[in-house]
Amino acid sequence: MPAYSSAELDLGLELADGLKPTLTELRNLPKEPAALRARLLDSYNPQVADGRETWLAGAASRLINSPATPGTRAAAYLLLADAPGIKVIDGIPGPFGIDGLALQSTGWQIVIDRSTGQLLGRQRLTPEGVVWSAEIVRKTG
Repeated sequence: MPAYSSAELDLGLELADGLKPTLTELRNLPKEPAALRARLLDSYNPQVADGRETWLAGAASRLINSPATPGTRAAAYLLLADAPGIKVIDGIPGPFGIDGLALQSTGWQIVIDRSTGQLLGRQRLTPEGVVWSAEIVRKTG
């Protein structure tokens, strides 16, 4: 798993092609989904990245396990939940048997603790929807 500095290093964390905020910029991202979407899309370049919505979902999925503020991570969850092809499923057994809320797409799902909003882990799925690989998140950021 990547580790991120808690001090500004004048280095950017690459969230997506063309989007590499510094720690200060990352911690100042909007906490409302619509504002976060607009801010992220300011960095979208169709000549560098493929589809806009795919690019946005990729940036949001990296944002949820970053040193962003809890409010920004919550907005990123909501962006992902509204992304095309994403299903929201409750009561998913997460890593180590902790049930949570899942944001699921073809081949993967992220599991979130519904009471705290903390990311529990990411799971890879077979075409039939069976978990075959799990990544546990002990602490976000």
